[in-house]
Amino acid sequence: MHIDIRDLGKTFDTPTGSIEVLNEVNLSIDHGEFVSILGASGCGKSTLLKVIAGIEKPTSGEVIFDSPDSSKKRCAVVFQSNSLFPWRSALDNVSFGPEQSGYSIVDARKIGRKWLKQVGLDQFSDYYPHQLSGGMQQRVNLARAFAYDADIILMDEPFSAVDALTRRNLQKLLIELSEQYQKTVIYVTHSADEAILMSDRIAVLTNKTGGIHSIHSVDVPRPRLQHADLNSSATPDSLKGKLWKEMISQNAEASNLQFQSSSHNKNKIGVWQALWLPILVLSIWEFLARFGMVDQLFWPAPTHQFMMLIQQLANGNLIPDTLATMSRMLITLFLSIIIGGGVGFAMGLSPRIRNALYPTVAALYPIPKIVILPFCMLIFGIGPTSLIALGTIAASFLILMNTFAGVMNVPMDIVMAGKIYGANKFQLVSKVILPAALPFIFVGIRLGMGMALAVMVASEFIASDDGLGYTVWTSWQILDMDTMFPAIIIVTFIGVMFHHGMKWIEKKYLPWQKGRN
Repeated sequence: MHIDIRDLGKTFDTPTGSIEVLNEVNLSIDHGEFVSILGASGCGKSTLLKVIAGIEKPTSGEVIFDSPDSSKKRCAVVFQSNSLFPWRSALDNVSFGPEQSGYSIVDARKIGRKWLKQVGLDQFSDYYPHQLSGGMQQRVNLARAFAYDADIILMDEPFSAVDALTRRNLQKLLIELSEQYQKTVIYVTHSADEAILMSDRIAVLTNKTGGIHSIHSVDVPRPRLQHADLNSSATPDSLKGKLWKEMISQNAEASNLQFQSSSHNKNKIGVWQALWLPILVLSIWEFLARFGMVDQLFWPAPTHQFMMLIQQLANGNLIPDTLATMSRMLITLFLSIIIGGGVGFAMGLSPRIRNALYPTVAALYPIPKIVILPFCMLIFGIGPTSLIALGTIAASFLILMNTFAGVMNVPMDIVMAGKIYGANKFQLVSKVILPAALPFIFVGIRLGMGMALAVMVASEFIASDDGLGYTVWTSWQILDMDTMFPAIIIVTFIGVMFHHGMKWIEKKYLPWQKGRN
C-alpha cells in the first residue's frame, strides 16, 4: 500500500489558545518500505501516527492510501505503552483482530496461534499480559499487529521500555517480519541508532515549524545488526552524525528510556494474618468477662455468645429473621447492580448523560442514606418494600460512582487498540470498555453491599416487624443479650459472606486480575 501525506496540519485547541503541532507535512511512502520518524519530544511524531491511523482528524491536508485491494485494512498500531487487553490471554489478544474481521472464533484462534509461534511465544498462549515480561508483551503486540493482516504497521516507540538486549532482539524480529510479509512500517523513535538500524528512509520532524526538516536514505546493506558502520562513533560525516546535528539544531532533547517493572506486588493475606486481630480482641474480651472486669449482663463472654447462637439456631428462633434480612439483601443486590451499574456505565460512556446527571449525583452522594428512610416509608409504607428501596438507594450510589470511575479510567491506548483492530461501537463497549471497568464495578458492589446491609439493619429497628435489625433492637430494649448478640453475629456473618462471595466470583471470572497491582 502506497501512502501520500499532503500538506498535513494538526492544531489542538487549549484553554490558553491554539497549539499547532503539525504544519504542512509532506511525505510519500512506498509499499513495503520501512520509514522512521525521528525527532524531539513534543515535535508531533505520535500525533502524525494517530492522524495516519485515523485516530485523530487533521486540521488541514490529507492522507491518501493507494492500494490495489480496496477491501484491505489500512493500519495496525503498536503503541509505546502496553495496550494489550489485560483480561484476554496472549492468544486471545492476538486473535482479537481476526475476530473483529469476521473470522469464527476457531479460525481466529488458529491465526493467533500461527503468529504467536512466529514470535516464539506459542508456549505462552494461555498466559495473561501481567504474567509476561515487558519484552514478551511487545512480542504479543507485534503478533497482534501482523495477525490483523493490515498492509501498514504504525509503531510509536514500541521498544523504549525494555532493556538493550531485548530491544535488539525485538528490532531484529520486526525487521524479519516486515521484510518477509512485505509490510509498510512507519516507526516513531527518538534514537538515531535505532532509526538507521531498521529504516530504508528517515524523516526528521522539527518542533520549530511542525513540519519535516529533512529526509535521509539509509544506504547501509542488510542485514545491519553486525554492520561495522552502525557501531562507529557519530562523526559529522556519517549519517548518524548528520541526524544528531539536525536534532540538536532543532533543540532536541536526548531521549530517556523509561523502564516499567514487570514485577507485581503479590502480597497474599494468609488465614492467620486476616484473623489475628479479631482473635486478639475476642481473647481480651473473654479474659475481662471471665474475671469479672466487665459486667457480663451487658458484655457476656464471647464463648457464651457463641453457645447462645448455636442454641438459638437449634431452636429455630433466629432463622425466620435471618431469612427475612437475607431475602431483602438479595433483592437489593440485584436491583442496585442494575440501577447503579447501568446509570454509572451510561454516565461514563455518554458526555450528555454525564453532564445531565453528575451534578445531582454529586449533591446526593454525601447525604447519609438513613435520612431517606422517612421518604421511603411515605411512598412504600412501613414494611419490607421501603427497606429494599432504602438499601437499593444506598448500594446504587456506591456502585454507580465506582462503575463511572471504572469507565472513565479505561486506558485510552486500550480503547484505541480496540478501534484500530476493527471493533464496532457495540464490540468496543462489550469487549473492551466493560471488561476493563469490571474491577471497579466489583469493588463498588462489595462496598455497596456493606452499606446496604448497614442501613437495612438500622432501618429494621423502626420500620419493620421482622428481620435481624428488629431482633437486635427489641432484644436490647428488654436486655435479652442472649438473643441480641447472636443476632449481631449473624449480621456480621452475612456481611462477611457477601463480601467474600463477591471476591470469589471476581477471582473465578476475572482471573487476569490475580497478581496485578
